[in-house]
Amino acid sequence: MTVRRRAMSYAAGLGAVVVLSSVLAGCGSGSPEPAATGAVPTVSTSSGVVTGRGPVSSTPSVSATSAPTIEGLPQAARARTREGANAFVKYYFEQVNEASVDPRRDALAGFGLPTCKTCVAFEDTINGLAAKSHRYRSAPLSERAVDGLGQDRPTDPRYTVLAAMAQVGAQVIDDSGKEVKRDTRYQGSFIVDLVWREGRWVLSEIRVSQP
Repeated sequence: MTVRRRAMSYAAGLGAVVVLSSVLAGCGSGSPEPAATGAVPTVSTSSGVVTGRGPVSSTPSVSATSAPTIEGLPQAARARTREGANAFVKYYFEQVNEASVDPRRDALAGFGLPTCKTCVAFEDTINGLAAKSHRYRSAPLSERAVDGLGQDRPTDPRYTVLAAMAQVGAQVIDDSGKEVKRDTRYQGSFIVDLVWREGRWVLSEIRVSQP
């Protein structure tokens, strides 16, 4: 079984994934899926969707914007390999979790291109928590599987990783510890498009896998 077939099998049968706030709720074409309360933004389908039974329907453009340095980026996530791409995506979602529990402005800066709408929505969500002195009591997301969809040593600067995640029903609390809301439990997959730039991976687009 090829890497692509094995990774894409995670997405088979999944509906639209609702993931940390409703920042992008209602984006995309067609009838909207029922919205679940959550910390991760619902991803727009208007820029191309990956399905569980087919290829990427559009290729994200790569601008000339330089990639800011990410402090603390693990060495494993710096390699231009499938393992390196996987490690970068894992580290990104680890930082989403960490910033949700301890919100700080610009905690996710530098991971994605300015054109990555979902990256911006994640940052806006974290910044919104910080502005209200709200935070998650525990990590809102749990990694189920992360695997690249291409060569072990990619030669093309673009690379795609499938990240199967679970929204675990974590609480959002205020500065007194009172519950503000609780996420809906949900499982699904992100298609994460990366580009190799200035010696490291950068997120160019994050989309939802649909059946």
